[in-house]
Amino acid sequence: LRDRLIRLLGTSDLHRTMTAMDEAGHRLSRYFLILLALNTVFGCVIGLGLFLIGVPSPVLWGIVAVLLRFVPYAGSPISAVLPLALALAAAVDPGWSLFLWTGGLFVACELVMGQAIEPLVYGRSTGLSPVAVVIAAIFWGWLRGPLGLILSMPMTLCLVILGRQVERVQFLDVLLGDQPALTPVESFYNRMLTGRLDEVQDDAEQFLKSHALPVYYDEVVVRALRLAAADMERGILTEAQAARITGSVEALLDELADYDGNNPVLPPPHAGPVDPLQDLLVPPVPVAGGASDAGGLPPEWQAAGAVMCVAGRGPFDEVVSAMLAHLLGKCGFGTRVYRMPLSAPAQPSARLT
Repeated sequence: LRDRLIRLLGTSDLHRTMTAMDEAGHRLSRYFLILLALNTVFGCVIGLGLFLIGVPSPVLWGIVAVLLRFVPYAGSPISAVLPLALALAAAVDPGWSLFLWTGGLFVACELVMGQAIEPLVYGRSTGLSPVAVVIAAIFWGWLRGPLGLILSMPMTLCLVILGRQVERVQFLDVLLGDQPALTPVESFYNRMLTGRLDEVQDDAEQFLKSHALPVYYDEVVVRALRLAAADMERGILTEAQAARITGSVEALLDELADYDGNNPVLPPPHAGPVDPLQDLLVPPVPVAGGASDAGGLPPEWQAAGAVMCVAGRGPFDEVVSAMLAHLLGKCGFGTRVYRMPLSAPAQPSARLT
């Protein structure tokens, strides 16, 4: 069957075909193992809960819950029918409390497992986004009914793997896969345009967990501002939007003022290439003429305005100069940003450097 599938998919690019099939087999195997593990946990919780409630034969109903839950969405309600019937029987309890506790147990476990844990776990383990897990169940269930519900995850997973290997259907991987849809630069620019500063701050915190602050400024912020400057030159970006972006970046600098740039979380030595911008945060060697205890710098370098950062005439040069002053200030230098006077002649083709 494997050889016949390779023949159908094409032998002209045998390596890519084999890679796609191996990835599909690996991810499907992992999905079924996780499905078994989650169903087992669900059955154990149900059995323990029924034991504590007082329903007879809790171990049997836990095993039934494990088996029936392989049927998506419908299996869990079916597994609750017999325990509810026993709880309702007068021979077990003449009141309604046992019935209500049993029903509440199944509803709570199914809601937590089906709506919270499963989409998150399946998304991280299979390469699908949590939203894609829900959308796949809705689509395949509408298209093929109960059989579509059972096969929704395997079929969607195969489509995502196909999108990763075949360029013509790459949109499937973009829509359903777990990879970020936008690069950090594109995400930063998009959030700045829409004024979602809180999301920018969250992204910055995630980025700074594994990179130094100069790397974030250089590889994300400056590149995003370069995109904004190019859009402004083409007349796409209005002055109001540019002012909003500038204000948002200044607010971001204020939020990062307390970030300890001298102690970033960096890879261990000899683990790979290190960005040369990280050297900016290394305390400089003291020079002749005396040095103070703060950063090993002489007092004259720590005085306000010892280093002057002169902004160009571009639309975002001033905020980039503020970033440079921010980094130098963390190294102990006294800085001052010099702004171009408003009367200075503007250059239409000025570019962010």
